[in-house]
Amino acid sequence: MNLNKTEKRFVIEGTVKALLSFIPMVGGAIGSILNDALQDEKEQKMLELIESLSFELALHKNKINTSFVSNVEFLDLFEKTSRRVIDERIEAKRIAYKNIILHGILSDDSSYDELEEQIRILDQIYADHLELLNFFYSPEKYLSKNNMPLIGGYTGSTYGSFLKQTFPSFDLEKLTDLFFDLENLRLIMKMSDELQTMFMNVSYNSFNNKLTKKGQLFVEYILKD
Repeated sequence: MNLNKTEKRFVIEGTVKALLSFIPMVGGAIGSILNDALQDEKEQKMLELIESLSFELALHKNKINTSFVSNVEFLDLFEKTSRRVIDERIEAKRIAYKNIILHGILSDDSSYDELEEQIRILDQIYADHLELLNFFYSPEKYLSKNNMPLIGGYTGSTYGSFLKQTFPSFDLEKLTDLFFDLENLRLIMKMSDELQTMFMNVSYNSFNNKLTKKGQLFVEYILKD
């Protein structure tokens, strides 16, 4: 939908009102961010964030942690994260930032420190890292979603055939770098040194339980489901 400036502002104002019905405190933060979002692209990203949050909160309004969102610490987190969203060019990361905030709003036991930790982790990774983390979170679900065989097809296969089918855009060098990054952040178990061997004669079961406890928690924050 292509809107002119006036139409876009009208939509934004209406959507902001919807969000404010769930989180009244964020009004000033949204106004400040929108004043800084002079570029159409940034304004569009902010609109998408507000619309998505409003939609999700309307679906789960009974789960909103009102004490959590009424604290000034949440307001600070919301503003800082929103600014990350409008500056982020990668859609997958914008969605992940939004989901971290959403997770905090709808959780009974989230802490501001914990949310900040998840945001700091997300700051350090890119879309390719997110792709791998999604795979390790649930290899079976990942392969099924991408129409790849769950049983057979990989046993006895060469490294090249498995890699090309599962991660066609990554060569071995690229994949090793990505694994190394995630290992350094302590999100996955140590695997980079044995990567080529691991991708020979394997099935999807070989990649279960490869996330660390820290990695498991992070992926739970960035996924909506």
